[in-house]
Amino acid sequence: MALLASMGERIRDRVLIADPGLARLDTAARTTAAVALTTVVLLAFADRHGGAQVVVLVGAIASWISGIAVNDVTVACRRLTTALVPLPAIGGLALASATMGDVLHEDLVFLVVLFVSIYIRRYGPRWTALGIVATFAYFFGLFVEAQTALLPALAGALVLGTASTFFTRFVVLPKHRRGSLFWVIEAVRAQLRLVLEETARPASADDRAALVVMNNARVNETMLAVQEQGVVAGMFDDLIFRTEVAAENWTVVHVGLDADRGHRAATDRALAEVIAEVHHVTPSAAGDPNASSPQRNAIVTEATKSGDAVAYRLRPSTRQAIQVTLAAALAIVLGERIAPDRWYWAVLTTFVVYTGTTSAGETLARAWAAFLGTVLGVVVGTGAGLLVRHDVTLESVVLFLGLLFAAYFLRVGLGVAWFFVTVCLVMIYELLGRFTEGVLLTRLFEVATGVVCGGLAAFVILPTSTRRIFRADARAALQALRDGIDTIAGGGVADAQSASRRFDAAVRRLRTRVRPLRSGPTFAGASRFARLWLRSVELCTYYARNAACAPRDQPGAAVVAGVGQTLDRLSNMIDDDPAWPNPSATPPDPAEPAFVEGSAAAFVAALGAALDRLVETPRPTAM
Repeated sequence: MALLASMGERIRDRVLIADPGLARLDTAARTTAAVALTTVVLLAFADRHGGAQVVVLVGAIASWISGIAVNDVTVACRRLTTALVPLPAIGGLALASATMGDVLHEDLVFLVVLFVSIYIRRYGPRWTALGIVATFAYFFGLFVEAQTALLPALAGALVLGTASTFFTRFVVLPKHRRGSLFWVIEAVRAQLRLVLEETARPASADDRAALVVMNNARVNETMLAVQEQGVVAGMFDDLIFRTEVAAENWTVVHVGLDADRGHRAATDRALAEVIAEVHHVTPSAAGDPNASSPQRNAIVTEATKSGDAVAYRLRPSTRQAIQVTLAAALAIVLGERIAPDRWYWAVLTTFVVYTGTTSAGETLARAWAAFLGTVLGVVVGTGAGLLVRHDVTLESVVLFLGLLFAAYFLRVGLGVAWFFVTVCLVMIYELLGRFTEGVLLTRLFEVATGVVCGGLAAFVILPTSTRRIFRADARAALQALRDGIDTIAGGGVADAQSASRRFDAAVRRLRTRVRPLRSGPTFAGASRFARLWLRSVELCTYYARNAACAPRDQPGAAVVAGVGQTLDRLSNMIDDDPAWPNPSATPPDPAEPAFVEGSAAAFVAALGAALDRLVETPRPTAM
C-alpha cells in the first residue's frame, strides 16, 4: 500500500507540473463537455425528426475545434472569436460541398484555403483561430462527403456545436476561483519535491548548478503560463511573482548546497509565508477575470513578437503560407497516387506540422512526432476497433476519451495528440460503418506523405534555420532586458515586476527555439554553446525577478550603467558576427547561481556578473 501511495503521489506531482493550475485539463474537460452536449441534442433531434449520423458528427467536431482553436488573450476576445467561428466553418463546408466530386477543384480550393488560413495569422490569435476552423471545416466536408442537399442541416449542426462550446466555456463552468491559485502553488511544490528527488543522486557541483537553473526555468514557465492564460486573476500578480521568487531562492540554497544555515532558514521562512498567504485567499477574493493585469500584458506583448520578423523580405506568415501551399501541392500529387479518395489526409498533416513553428528544425520535429503518433495510433486503433466493433456505447466512450486526451496534449505533445486523434478516427469510421484495416493503413501512408512533404518544404523552400532564429531571439531577449533594466533596478515594485516579466517572456521564447539546437547531428556543433549561453541568460532572469521584489533604494548609477554597457556589447557581438552562434566558438563558462541578499542594486550587480561571463567568451577560432 505504501508503494502504491508513493506511486500515486509521483503521478500526481508530474500531472501538476505538466499542467500548472490544471489549465489544460480544464480546457479539455470543457471542450469534451461541449461535444457531449452537442451530441446529445443532435441525437435527440435525429431520433424525433430523422437525420443522418454525419450531421451529429459534424456538430460534435465543430464543438471540439471551436474549443481548442480559440485562444485569445482576454475573456471578452475569446467570446467574440467563439461567436465568429460558425462563419468560416460554414464557409469551409460550403466550399467542400460545392467542389465535391471534382478532383481538380477540390485540390485547388484546398490550396487556396491553406494559403489564406496561414497568411492571416499575422493579424493575431483571432484570425489564427478562424483560419484553423476554415481549414478543418473544409477537410471534414471532404471527409464526410458533404452533399449540397445536406448543407443546411450541417450548418445548423455547426452553429449548435459552437453554441454548446460558448455555453460550456463561458456560462456553465466559471473560471478564476481560488482553486486555480491553489493548484498553481501545488504545481510549484511538486516541482520542488521533484528537484529534491533528483538531488538525492550523486552529482558534481556543475550538475547541481545546472539542475538549479533548469528547475528555476521550469518554475518560471509555470508562472508565465498561468498568468498568460489567465488561470488566476490579475489581482494575484504580486502574490504569484513573490511565490516564484521564494521557490527559486529555496532551490538555489537547498539544491545548490549553500552551507549558510541562515540562508536556509530565510528561504524556508519566505516560502512558508507565501504558501500560507495563498491558503488564506478565499473564493470570494478571486477577482474579475477581465480586470487589467500589467504583468500579463507585458508577457502577452512580448510573446507576440518574433526575432524572425523578416526573412527573404517576407513576414513569417507569408513565408509559411508559401511553404505550406507548395508542400500541400506536392502532398496532393503523391497522396492521390496512394488513395484518390483519401489524399486530404496528407494535406492536413502538412498543415498541422507547420502550426506554431518558425524554423526548419521545429517543423521537422513536429513532423516526426506526428508520424510516430500516427503509427502508434493505427496499431492501437486497429485493436480497439476490433474489440468494440458494433458496440455503439463502447465506441462512443472511446471516442469521447480520445477527444479529451487529444485536446489535453495538443499544445504540449503533437505526437501524443495525433495518437489520440487517430484512435478517434477509428471510432468515427466504425460509427459510420467504414472501418477497415485497409483504411487505417491508407491513413498511415497519407500521413507519412504529408510529413515528408512538410519536412522537405521546410528545408528547401525559403528555409529558416534554427540557428538563425536563435540568433534573432537572443538579440530580442537582450533588448528586452536593456529596455527594462532601469525600471527593474529602481522603479516601483509593480512596474519592476512587469518589466521583469517582459524579459522572462523573451527568454522563454529563446528557450523554446533553442530546443532543436540541443539535439540532432545537424546542430551538434552549436548545441553546447547555445545551451550554456542560454543558461547564463536564464540566471539573469532569476536575478532580475529578485531585484524586482527586493527593497527599493537608489541603486548606484554605475551599476545600472555597467549592465547597460554589457548588454550593448553583447548585442554588438551578435550583430558583428553573421555566423553567431558559431559551432567553432568556445562555449561560455557555466553559470553559477548564488543566493544574494540586499536591495535591488545587489541583484543587479549579480546580474551584471552573469552577463560578464558572456562578454568574456573567447571569439570563434579559425577553422
